[in-house]
Amino acid sequence: MSTPTPAPAPASNHAYWLDWCRALAALAVCVTHLRTTIWTDWGSLEPQYRHVGALALFAAGRLGHEAVIVFFVLSGYLVGGPCLTAWRAGRFNPGRYALDRITRIYPPYLAALALTMAISWGLATDAAGGMGLVALLAHLACLQGPFAPLAEANDPLWSLPYEVWFYVLAGGLCGALTPNRPWVRIVSALLAGGALYWIHHAAAIYLLCWMAGTLAWNAKKTLHRTACIPVGAVLAVAGVAIRQFSADSINLRLIALPWIPGPDVGILLLALGIALALPRLSTLRPSTPWLVRLEAQGAFHAGYSFSLYLIHQPLLHLVTPIIPYRSPHFDARSLVYFAFLLLALLGLAWLFSLGFERPTRRLRQWLIRRSDTPCAAS
Repeated sequence: MSTPTPAPAPASNHAYWLDWCRALAALAVCVTHLRTTIWTDWGSLEPQYRHVGALALFAAGRLGHEAVIVFFVLSGYLVGGPCLTAWRAGRFNPGRYALDRITRIYPPYLAALALTMAISWGLATDAAGGMGLVALLAHLACLQGPFAPLAEANDPLWSLPYEVWFYVLAGGLCGALTPNRPWVRIVSALLAGGALYWIHHAAAIYLLCWMAGTLAWNAKKTLHRTACIPVGAVLAVAGVAIRQFSADSINLRLIALPWIPGPDVGILLLALGIALALPRLSTLRPSTPWLVRLEAQGAFHAGYSFSLYLIHQPLLHLVTPIIPYRSPHFDARSLVYFAFLLLALLGLAWLFSLGFERPTRRLRQWLIRRSDTPCAAS
């Protein structure tokens, strides 16, 4: 047996456990859609199958939206925070920032769009209608949502424009406020204005979630306290509970309590709790060999998490004609289907990442070497 790889030295920039946050958030979104594919709504399950085990899985299958909030906070922490830090230090480079973001997002996104189009046009069902030219162009420009219909075969793509326009907003503001050529500052300001326009017509609350992560990065020294993790966990759990008990449900009969705040309050509490815990969590070095191995596995699973998020629902649409769809039976057969499809989706996402997600780093480095743009933090 080989000796476990030691944890990186404290001087490194490695953020511990955040890879697991990314991986588990993508898994939660996948489980949510997989659960609604395999089983019918809770109220339509046959009575003998409404037991504690089924209730636990159905409840876990409601956390997809909360998982997206985790993505937004992580994005603000890992992208918005360093962007603001670089600008404050006078090191922000608009060209390098744009290159970094485009090469990270678009290679797997374009491949996922092609897969979505192929599956939706091939099936041409009500659940996965064909994508027209206007919708395709809107998705390429990340305008789906307020200005164009979302691809019916790939609902998770609703969140990607938010990520992209948050990136554009941060880079545009920093670029406009950085001493540079006039045309660069003008273009940056116009891009920032366009991003604000899109966000205004979408849902500005998600920008607050992203900003919470950005501010947490820039307050790392203040939030570098062990107590921040349990306090953040309490806020996050409270946020999830508030959103769950204030949101409509066709799966679980929830008691309407007029004194519970609306779902937006739950979203903000969840984002605040995650942001509060991230600075301290990211510095918790694994102290035992098995924790070292566990933390290292997070990087592997995070390596295909974006791919899993992008392609799992089109693939589910592809298999629904050949599997029991929305079954009222929570039995061993349906659980086998659930486990098999989950493992298959994870494996296919990993394979997809080998071709379209993992090479993005090499593509970025190749483009940097071919350009004269000096490196700057992004």
